Amino acid sequence: TDERGCQSSDSVLITVREEDSIIPSKVLSPNGDNYNDTWEVENIVLFPNAEVSVFNSYGSLVFKAKNYQNNWRGTSSNGNPLPEGAYFYVIAVPESGHVLKGSLNILR
Repeated sequence: TDERGCQSSDSVLITVREEDSIIPSKVLSPNGDNYNDTWEVENIVLFPNAEVSVFNSYGSLVFKAKNYQNNWRGTSSNGNPLPEGAYFYVIAVPESGHVLKGSLNILR
C-alpha cells in the first residue's frame, strides 16, 4: 500500500529442480511395439545442459547427447542396432556438478 492508499501485489513461482528427479529407465527394447522403444530418462528435459553418455560392457562410448530428448533407440553412431546386453550410462549435470551413473539393458 502506498501513501495514497493504492494497493498492489505480485506473486513468484519458484520451481526447485533437483537432479535426484532424473530417473533413467533400466530397460530399452526397441522392437517396434511402442513400449520401451526409446530409452526414457524421466525429467531429463528439465536439464537441457545435461550430458548423457552410454557405454558398452567394454567401456566404449556407444551414444552421447546433450539436451537428450528421450529418443535413443539403442543404435550405434552409424545407426546400426546395438546387440542385446548390459550397457552403462553417465548423466552429468554441469550446473551442479551432479553425476548419475547406472546400467540399462537392451533387449531385442
